[in-house]
Amino acid sequence: MDVYGGQVRAGSTCPHSVIMLYANPNVAEMYELRWDGPHAGAPFQPMDGNRMKCNSGTSVVELLGDVAHVLEELHSNIEWKDTKIGISSRTDEPSWARELLQKFILPTSQVPLETVFTGPWEISYDSKIQHFERISSATGVPMESILFFDNEAGNCRSVSRQGVSVCHCPNGVTREAFDKAIECFPCTWGEVIGIDM
Repeated sequence: MDVYGGQVRAGSTCPHSVIMLYANPNVAEMYELRWDGPHAGAPFQPMDGNRMKCNSGTSVVELLGDVAHVLEELHSNIEWKDTKIGISSRTDEPSWARELLQKFILPTSQVPLETVFTGPWEISYDSKIQHFERISSATGVPMESILFFDNEAGNCRSVSRQGVSVCHCPNGVTREAFDKAIECFPCTWGEVIGIDM
């Protein structure tokens, strides 16, 4: 697939599904937000710079890497019109994740993330393997036609063994990571972009 200046060139083959992790609570997991006190977590209040303040007022959730700009491209570029943009998030607080999808707004188009993520959504504490089995089954998209971004190497390894093209992005979906993943798509079984290539 050809990528030029962050844009997919005409005639390139886009993945049928792009699945990603989208937010970082500046802690390892959503459940850690509860450590800020009994009222931490939701409801989230918007702040400047597309960040959300937790109910407790001490923790902040923000979009990782360049994900806002990447999602803007996936949402507005006609090359991606037939691609499903989805989520795979292992969390013990799915309602918090859904609230954030409603409240995070893309900077240019001013649309909420829930509008950009056209499906499938897998927001549960089940394993990523279970997430992708359900994603493939529900959409009819074979594993080999899915591109997945995640910040945890273990998740990347397990999902790549299912035949999914996987990009490890420990600092979120950066422009560089996204372009490299598109360049390598589809990649061979078991290899992880950002670790093996």
